[in-house]
Amino acid sequence: MRPVGWSLAFARRAQAMNLAALFGATLLALFPSGCASTGARGGGPGSLAWVEIRGRTVGEIAAAVEAAFREEGYRVRLGGRDILVFEKPGSLLSALAYGGWDREDVWLRVKVYIDPVGPETWRVGCDAYRVTDRGDPAFEEAKPLSKLHSAGFRKLLLKAKARLGA
Repeated sequence: MRPVGWSLAFARRAQAMNLAALFGATLLALFPSGCASTGARGGGPGSLAWVEIRGRTVGEIAAAVEAAFREEGYRVRLGGRDILVFEKPGSLLSALAYGGWDREDVWLRVKVYIDPVGPETWRVGCDAYRVTDRGDPAFEEAKPLSKLHSAGFRKLLLKAKARLGA
């Protein structure tokens, strides 16, 4: 035979669990998770790395950025006035961890944005991605690198800024 208070305790626990589930569902409805875009490009404080450059044209800045990335072994995938995309094969360690046995299995892709922030002032920022199955329209996957990798990319942007004497 069950104790008299057993069913009451069970009912209260079930009621508390129902309230917790209802609260969780309400949160999900009010604050949905997932990917959302504000429509803003990279290049600012939310980017992996960024610098500000004053007193230069977009063309001069783009040329300096391209030279700095080429010196580090990157190839130009897309060259434009205010958006540049660079790529290079990842390291053997990256290939083993994320791809296969070949360095060409994993690539690093860097998108560089040049955005105006004031008169004669530009913010040059970048976001970097680890790319697998590069060039395959069905299977290519680009995963953003974490902020732990920002120092190397900031160094590249500072190198471009130094080329300009800015």
